[in-house]
Amino acid sequence: MFGFPGQLFSINCHPVFFAYYLLFKEEFMSSLLLLKNSKAQFPFLSYTGVQRFQLNKEEAFEIENYLFKINEEIKSRKEDIVLVIQLYIQLILIIACRSYQRQGFSKQENAVNNNAVFNYFVKLVGQHFLSKRKVSDYAKLLHITAVSVIK
Repeated sequence: MFGFPGQLFSINCHPVFFAYYLLFKEEFMSSLLLLKNSKAQFPFLSYTGVQRFQLNKEEAFEIENYLFKINEEIKSRKEDIVLVIQLYIQLILIIACRSYQRQGFSKQENAVNNNAVFNYFVKLVGQHFLSKRKVSDYAKLLHITAVSVIK
């Protein structure tokens, strides 16, 4: 699961569930050499992306190994620790992005969440805000499902 600044979430799960949780500031990510536009590169870090998706076993194992390496870096306090951790996080994001693309989430977003649909929605609201108040009304006008609009 990936989040973004200001997002709140809760996880209710089975007692044997185990998770790693990384929190870092946006400045930490923006200082990476290769991640100049992380929201475009990694759509699951944006409001319009899918933040929760399943990794296959190989992807999960690879990411878990990088998390162990991050933990080792923190414990060892070696020189250039911040840079090393940033690079591991970048690798984690790349693996997650490959999984995201493999599962077709990028294609779903492009079909529904493009600027043309949004701009047309804003125009429709301006024209019909007095007579149409339901999400489903606008979804019909946009030829999409109400569920797509809510996401």
